[in-house]
Amino acid sequence: MLDPHHNNLVAVANDKTVGIIDLREGKEKTDKFLIEGAHDLGICDLDFNPNRQYFLMTSGEDSYVKFWDIRKKDLPIKVLNDFTNTVLCARFNKFHDQLILCSGNDGSLTLYRAISTSSAPILNPALISGGDAGQGKREEDGPVKTFDEHDDSVYSISWSDQNAWIFASLSYSGHVIVNPVPSKEK
Repeated sequence: MLDPHHNNLVAVANDKTVGIIDLREGKEKTDKFLIEGAHDLGICDLDFNPNRQYFLMTSGEDSYVKFWDIRKKDLPIKVLNDFTNTVLCARFNKFHDQLILCSGNDGSLTLYRAISTSSAPILNPALISGGDAGQGKREEDGPVKTFDEHDDSVYSISWSDQNAWIFASLSYSGHVIVNPVPSKEK
């Protein structure tokens, strides 16, 4: 996975380890960019936050989605542990990075709100319209909606490049389903 902010950094996964390769330095110096034991079981996917430098999301066979600041690789900055099966794919929304999609080997696709890892936290408009415009509270992280339209494992998900509110998913059986983000999240 190429880092969208630094065209010389590439993230790779090997079993439980994430490696960040600086293409300017060559193979001999890649060990300083290792996150060993990033997951308890194998890593299935990784994605850089398109709007926040140094933030990487990983998903794995251990049913976790983890968010990392690659400059501080000792502990993840956030862990989503709401899954019961392997998380095969996880993607940031390119326009609204607080929205992420996660797909699993159980055929489900979950839309999450991850405000705490976002480049621009959303304020709750209902609290702002109450009078204290500067006193709005941050909304909570958590699942927005689960889509159970696939019969098989969902191996690939993608946000639209043209519309921030549309995404597609591809299952093992070859079915492609296109969905919108629920209106209440827009």
